[in-house]
Amino acid sequence: MTFSPIRFIPTLVLVFFLAACSHQELTSIAPGPDDKNKIPGVEVNGRAHPFVGLEKTQTSQQVYEVPTPKPLPAPIPKAKPAPSLALQKEIYFLPNSASIAPSARAVVKTWVNDILSKHLNKVLLIGHTDPSGKEFLNRKLSLKRAAAVRWMIKKMGVKNVKIYLRAVGPKPVDGFHRCKAKNWKCYARSRAVRFIELGAPKKSSP
Repeated sequence: MTFSPIRFIPTLVLVFFLAACSHQELTSIAPGPDDKNKIPGVEVNGRAHPFVGLEKTQTSQQVYEVPTPKPLPAPIPKAKPAPSLALQKEIYFLPNSASIAPSARAVVKTWVNDILSKHLNKVLLIGHTDPSGKEFLNRKLSLKRAAAVRWMIKKMGVKNVKIYLRAVGPKPVDGFHRCKAKNWKCYARSRAVRFIELGAPKKSSP
């Protein structure tokens, strides 16, 4: 087989053609972005046109709305202590009776609480009746009513307290003298036992 240089002529022409093209700008083969169609934020560098993304250095400050602070709740006013009710000093009875009614027992219980809380050592119970009947019978009934209250006070736990009794008989009450007849309804508040505080033990000196 003989060597023929003519066969290599097309190959040499192709090599020279490619070498010549390597000295031309790539825009002639594959045009890329130029000054007319630049992409914002992208810079074209060199003949090979590599795309290099530039970091965004200047940015507009985002303004956020500051939330309005919520108003503090109004302070809840402290509840005032309930005013202490005045101690009921009397209980009442039915005519010709010394029995203590259930409603009157609750009042006697408040007397017991008063004795214990104040450390009373002396109390007085005064018995009354209405003006009907004989005087000596009224005084006897008055004493019987006061004794019934003393018995109940002791039964409710009061000890070492001197409870004095006094029988007075009919009790004058404002307004009841207007009753012309001696009606037991008119004198309902006269049939009573009255509670009186006499004293508390003296505090010992330190």
